Amino acid sequence: MRRETLAMIFLAPLFFGISLFKLYPIYYSLILSFSKIRFSEGSIVTTFSGLENWREILVDPSIHNVILVTTEFVAVTVVGGVLSALFLALILNVEFKGKRIFRVLCLIPWAMPSVIAGQVWRWLLNGEYGLVNTILLKLNLIDTPHVWLADPSTALLWVMIAEIWKTTPFTLLMFLASLQLIPQQLYDAATIVGAGRLQRLRYVTIPIIKPTLLFVVILRIIWNFKAFDVIYMLTKGGPYESTMVYYFYVWTQTFKYFNFGYGAALAYTLTIFLFVLTLLYIKVSRYGEIF
Repeated sequence: MRRETLAMIFLAPLFFGISLFKLYPIYYSLILSFSKIRFSEGSIVTTFSGLENWREILVDPSIHNVILVTTEFVAVTVVGGVLSALFLALILNVEFKGKRIFRVLCLIPWAMPSVIAGQVWRWLLNGEYGLVNTILLKLNLIDTPHVWLADPSTALLWVMIAEIWKTTPFTLLMFLASLQLIPQQLYDAATIVGAGRLQRLRYVTIPIIKPTLLFVVILRIIWNFKAFDVIYMLTKGGPYESTMVYYFYVWTQTFKYFNFGYGAALAYTLTIFLFVLTLLYIKVSRYGEIF
C-alpha cells in the first residue's frame, strides 16, 4: 500500500496536467458544440442551441466541397506517402556506398519544422523566381512561368506533394525497422527455389511487414485528416477553397469567423470518424479481419 500510495503521489502532477490541458478542453468543446456564442457589449454570451450546430453541418453549402477535397487529399497523400516510404526503405535496407548520407538526406524533411518546410515550398513554387518554374522552363515543358499556388487546378496537387515530402521520412523509419527484422535466411531460401526480386517482395517481405503496413496506413489516414500546417503556409485553403481540407475548415470557422459552436461540432464530427477508424484498426490487428 505504501508503494502504491507513493506511486500515486508521483503520478498526481501528470494526472492533473492531463485533466487540465486535455480532458477539460474536450469537455468544454463538447459543450460548445451544443451552444451559440455571440459577443455583446464587450462580453461573451453563451446560449444553449441543442443540435442546431450539428444540423448545420448537413446543410452547409461548403461542406460538400470540403469533404471532396479532403478525400482526394487523404487518398493521394496516404497512397503516395506509403509507397514512396516503402520504396525508399527497400533501397536503404541493402548495403551500398553512401548509404548513411542518403539516409540522413531522407530524414531532413521530417526533422525540418513545418513552418520552414512550408516556406521552402513557397520559394520553390514562386511564380517569379521559383526553382520549379526554372527547371520546367529549361526543359521546355512550359512556355511562361506559372503561379502554381494561385491556380485552383494545380494548388491541391502541389500541396499534396509537399505533404508527402514532409511526412514520408517517419513512415520510412517504421518500414525500415520492420525490414531489418526479417531474417536473411528467408530471402536465401526463396532465392534457392528460384524466386526473383518481385516474388521475394510479394511472398516474403509484404506478408511479414503486413502488420506494420496496416498500422502505417491507419496512422497516415488519421494524420492526413488533420493536415493543417503545410496548407496554412502554402495556400490557407485557397484559391477558391480548392485546398480547403476538413481540419483547416474547422480552424477557419472557429478562429476566422468566430463561429465557435459550429467549429466545435465540426471538430467532434471528425473526432468520431477517426475514433471509429481507430476501432476498426484495433479489430483488424487483433483478428485479422474486418467482419
